[in-house]
Amino acid sequence: MGVLLARGRLAGSPVPPLRAPRGLGPGQVRMLALRIAGILVVLVTLAGCVLFLLTRDRRYLRFAFQVFKYALIFALLVFGLLILERAFMLV
Repeated sequence: MGVLLARGRLAGSPVPPLRAPRGLGPGQVRMLALRIAGILVVLVTLAGCVLFLLTRDRRYLRFAFQVFKYALIFALLVFGLLILERAFMLV
């Protein structure tokens, strides 16, 4: 007979795999949405810059700059809210 380990397993028997939790929580869905939005902002900004380089039409560069500017403002607002949330949790 083999050596009995914790949780009734015998030494040398395979370890059962850990099960992943089912579904995403509300915080994870929000984070996933923010990541997708961030990736889209980067892709649109790069596409605008590439289109400007190919066509020399300044409207593509202007559009890319506006997308980047408003995404940066949105990111600063989100980070500011996160900092305020941490500050209120300390009090």
